[in-house]
Parts: sequence; C-alpha cells; structure tokens
Amino acid sequence: MSVAERWNFGLRLSILNAAVFAALSLALYVLEIRDITYPTIVEGIFTAGSLACFMVLLRNGGELAAFAFFEVAAGFYFGFGTLYSTVLYPVWFDTIFSLDDQWRLINKINLVNAFSVTIVLIVASMICRRRASDTSTVDGIDQVGILVAPLRRPLLLISLPIVLVLFWLSFPEPENPVWRSAILLLQAITYSAVLLCGMQWSKLPAGEKAVALGLVVSISLTGLFTLSKLMTLIPIGALLAGLMLDSRLSTRLLIGAGVSVLLSFIALYVLVNGSRVNYAYRLSNTFGERVVIISDTLSLATTAVTSSAQGSADTLQLAFNAFTRFGDAPIQGFLISNYDAGNAGNSLDYIWQILVPRALWPDKPNISDQGLDLDAQMSGRKTMTFLGPTYDAEAYWNGGWLDVILISILLGCEIGWFTRKWNRFRTEGLSQVGALIFAVPILANMALLEGWVAITYVGIAVGLAGAVEIGDRFGPFLVALMAGRAKPGPIAALPATEP
Repeated sequence: MSVAERWNFGLRLSILNAAVFAALSLALYVLEIRDITYPTIVEGIFTAGSLACFMVLLRNGGELAAFAFFEVAAGFYFGFGTLYSTVLYPVWFDTIFSLDDQWRLINKINLVNAFSVTIVLIVASMICRRRASDTSTVDGIDQVGILVAPLRRPLLLISLPIVLVLFWLSFPEPENPVWRSAILLLQAITYSAVLLCGMQWSKLPAGEKAVALGLVVSISLTGLFTLSKLMTLIPIGALLAGLMLDSRLSTRLLIGAGVSVLLSFIALYVLVNGSRVNYAYRLSNTFGERVVIISDTLSLATTAVTSSAQGSADTLQLAFNAFTRFGDAPIQGFLISNYDAGNAGNSLDYIWQILVPRALWPDKPNISDQGLDLDAQMSGRKTMTFLGPTYDAEAYWNGGWLDVILISILLGCEIGWFTRKWNRFRTEGLSQVGALIFAVPILANMALLEGWVAITYVGIAVGLAGAVEIGDRFGPFLVALMAGRAKPGPIAALPATEP
C-alpha cells in the first residue's frame, strides 16, 4: 500500500466510524431507548474509533491536516464530552433537565452530532482524498530546512517585539473588535515562528533554541495572565508539533506530548477558572491586578491541598472537572430543546455581517459577545462566562435539520480545502508553503468545535484561507530572496521518505 492509499483508507475509516455512530444513535432515538447505558456505550465506541482514525491519518501524511484534527476533536467533544457531562459528571445536565426527559434529549444530541460529523467527513474526504497513482518524490517536510534556514532568524526577530505588543494590547483586555483581530493576527505570526523552529530543532544553534523557548514562555505567560487557556497552550502545542515532525512522529514523543498537554490543561483549568471567579476579576484588570488574582488563586489551591484531606479531595475534584471543557451536552441540549419548543435562535444571521470589513462599515455590530448572552439565557444572570454552542447545535437552534445539513456541508468544504492544501504541501513542497506557515491557527480554528459559526467558521476561516493563498504566492519568492538567489526560481525537489 502506498502512502496515498493508506491516507485514503484513513478517510474511509473515519467516515465509517462516524456512520456507525450515526446509525446506532438513530436506532436509539427511533426505538426510544430509555436506558442511558446504551448511548454511553455508543459514545465510547465513537471516541475510541476517532482516536484510532486520527493515528492512521497522522502516520500517513496527515501530521498537520485539518481533517485529522477535526476527527479527533469530534471524538473528544461529541463522544467523550457527551459521556462525561451526562454520566461521569452530570451535575450541570441534571440541574437543567428533568430526569424523565434526559434519555430522549441525550439520544437527540447524539443523533445531531453523529449526523453532522458524518456529513462533514464525507464532504471533506471528497475534496482532500489523494490519487492512488500519486508517486511524487517531493516531501514538503524534507524541504522545511530550505524554508527555515533563511526565514527562522527574521521570524524570531519579528516575533520578539510582537510579544511586547501583544502584552501591551492585552492589559486591559480590549473590547474593540479591531484590536481583538489585531491580537489574533499577531499571535498567528508567533505560532508560525515557533512551529518552524520546532521542525528544525535538532539543527538549531543553542542560542536560537533559547530564543525560541523564551518566545514560547512569553506568549504562554501572556495567555495565562489574560486567563486564556487556549492562548496559553497553543504555543506549547506548536512547539510540540514541530518537535514531532522533526523526529518523524516517534511514538515515545507522541505519548509524551499528549500527556504533557493533558497535565498542563488540567493545571490551567484549576488556575484559570479559580481566577475567573475571584471577586476582583474584570476584563479591565491591569497586569498587576491579574498577578494578584492568579497569586491568590494559586495560594488558595496550595493551602487546600496541604491543609486537609478534604481540601485535597476538593482540589482533585476541581482538576477532574477540567474535562467539562469538552462537555457541551448541557449547552447543546438547551439549544436543541429551545428550537423544538419554538424558540429558534438567529445567530446565523450574523454570517453576512462578518464578511463586511469594519473599515467599510465602522458601525458594524460587535457579535463577539454572543457567548455572554448565551450564558445569561442559560443561567438567568449576567456573568463573565463565554459559552460556545458547538457548530451543529447552533445550526439546529437556528433552523433545525436543514441548517445542520447546510452548516455541515460548509464546514466539510473548509476542512477538505485546508487538508488538500496540506496534502499539496506534503507532495509538492515549498510551492504550497502557505498551509505550513498557518497550520497552527488553522488547526486551532477547525478543531474548536464549540465556536460560533459566524465568527469561527466564516470570519476567521475566510481570513485563514486568504492567508494561505498569500503564503503560497509569496512564500517561495521570499525564501529565494532571503536565501540570496538572483532569481526566485522553483525550489529543487529533495528525496522523500514516506511519512
């Protein structure tokens, strides 16, 4: 079997896994099975299947492919996450929904999720499948040295002042959407620098390794003090992704990276969520105030762990609660129930607004606070908590099954397009370098299944697609220019090794 054939096998296996999830969920829904043990088993099967498919795709050219990361994200959010929030830790779910109705709602949530994921994967696979006859000898990862050698120092030099600008923009946290967009753009540049350095880690001089590590630490600390788990973890993930590609995905490094990210996430959850409930927490906090808030939270957690057995148990329970980050079943159930009761949402109406640049429409409404409004609807009070609906539950809330189909097709097209770009980089080299340069923000966006459709899958996705195209057009020219060539001709193909 060639790499292309194994990749296509991974695509088919992913679709089969989702289709089984959909068929079993449909059977439970139609037969009105009341015992929630059965949907729990189905969710577990889907989670395990998603992890297996992810590994197959990862080992066959999908190291930074959007399709592979959507696959594993769907397993965590729609498999394990639903299981966690309805069985392992159902406190929030039990508070919102009566026990008599839970079985029906769980089956409906699984059906919406499974149906949507199946459509997404089918559409995406039609776009990103590789020709079995593809015998290209070019390996984009082998050519990364050509890219990094001339670009890594300029990227690192540019990234260092960017970190300072990010720090300046983040305290207090800006409410202006323009500044928020500027922060996302600057972050994407630093993530690219970290990823490219990681991919050449074994060849970097000690000084540049120190600078790259300092960059990761600086960005992560800025994310920590803004109480953003995502901003804290993404630079670490970017470096780990680069290191894995540098070592050609060694199993030991894969396991180590997974465990490291999981433990970091749990620790961050305790620290960030504890800080957010601090009485002094405000978006307008200065850096000094955030330092005090985080120090107080850390002190309380340390005291709780060391003071008594009960305190240690409470802290461990809080750490276990970190998995509620993937447990969106209460939110999905709320939105699905509202639509079924005749209370449809209108958040998809913002899609056309997000496409109009603010420069052309200075008074364009700010739709980035939808998560606050959703939390207020669910809790009955205004808090500082931003809730994400998941793309399929939001679609159902707006227009039922028709909107689920349409949004799933849209997301499938996006994932397929970004994955095809990655595949072309793997087989055509640096002429398709845009998919590598912006790989980290692409994966973060495509795997964040709880994002709002207008912002995540239209606004940010369109911006990333444009960035990838610009990278493809100007990347090779810039590499040639920095390398000191007289003319930016084509990059020579290097011998490839199978991924």
